[in-house]
Amino acid sequence: MDNQKQVVHDGWDEYANKRIYKSRGKIGIWRSLGFGVFSFFSISMQGLVGAWLMFFYTTFAGLSAGQGATIFLIGRVADAIVSLVMGNISDNIYKYKLGRMFGRRHIFILIAAPSVLVAITMWVAGMSFWYYLITYLIVTVLMSTLQIPWETLPNEMTKDFNERTKMSTTR
Repeated sequence: MDNQKQVVHDGWDEYANKRIYKSRGKIGIWRSLGFGVFSFFSISMQGLVGAWLMFFYTTFAGLSAGQGATIFLIGRVADAIVSLVMGNISDNIYKYKLGRMFGRRHIFILIAAPSVLVAITMWVAGMSFWYYLITYLIVTVLMSTLQIPWETLPNEMTKDFNERTKMSTTR
């Protein structure tokens, strides 16, 4: 029997000292607030969709309640699948040059953030069912691409429990 503790190697440790992961000092209130700003966007977007999109679909877009509910159902199923895939991809992107250059979470946020302007297209009146389904799916996928890596950032920005708590509190 070997009395030494066995270390499980997932490959992450060899990249942990790369440029993007070097300590940038203590997490202050401004960095915490900067982290929390995205939460405001995310919650606003989800609130807007949850409260008003069905009303928009049935009143201004000419869809039936069943068609609107179908769009939401397909969107939730797509979101569940994309969330699983996105989590796996963002956990393993560090194995590639692009992930090591920008960081395994940052690259997805950089790519998806400007693309969320597509959300405006959900609110165009008078289009077909398929238009609304596709735009809703695109926005759902983009929001997952942003949210899944963003949720894990506090754990990667600091090892200090109190600083992670401060970041989570600003959300």
